[in-house]
Amino acid sequence: MKQLEEADALIINKVDAIEPSRVAALRTALASRFPRAAIFEVSARTGAGLEAWFDHVTAADDRDTANLEIDYDEYADGEARLGWLNCTAHVSGPPFDGDRWLLSLVTAIQARLRARDIEIAHLKATLSPDDEGTFLSVVNAVSSDAAPVQPFSIEGAIGAGEVIINLRAEGDPKVLDEETSAALAAAAGHAGLQVAVQHAEHFRPGRPVPTHRVVFNR
Repeated sequence: MKQLEEADALIINKVDAIEPSRVAALRTALASRFPRAAIFEVSARTGAGLEAWFDHVTAADDRDTANLEIDYDEYADGEARLGWLNCTAHVSGPPFDGDRWLLSLVTAIQARLRARDIEIAHLKATLSPDDEGTFLSVVNAVSSDAAPVQPFSIEGAIGAGEVIINLRAEGDPKVLDEETSAALAAAAGHAGLQVAVQHAEHFRPGRPVPTHRVVFNR
């Protein structure tokens, strides 16, 4: 919330995937709550609205116009609602459709967390083939219910690759680790792949302790 209060500009992204009535309602709510900020409706996918936003950024002077008192205990309470999980694994086996497999993995993680009544704030999975000459596959999900999006794809069968999973969700980090590990093992097993976890960590962020905070006296 403090970030919104401090912002000089608010960007509503993915307008190509949202009903116009919902975008209009969000814009009205933001304009009412944060009247000092310029509001832009954009689509990073199609490029719609980006030029106006970029023009605003390049034309604006570099001055901070909102310096707010921050209650870092309140901020920490909000952060503590989210469990964090980062995992890196290597999968290998007979040639498989990397795009389809990665999408199935993210869908499985969503289903498992949904069954545990855990809401996803952000889930991103990438698959990098061992062959560096091929493309990267990426799948994103911004909730436990909404269909995941695959902005980048490999478009071909691969034999092995590195999987990176970054998850932020409103749940116990240990549960996030358990369900993600189970989904990864199941997805690999269904495709006849071998999976080796190379790195995994799960935690809640600690209380923010800023080293520097600039305050302008006017």
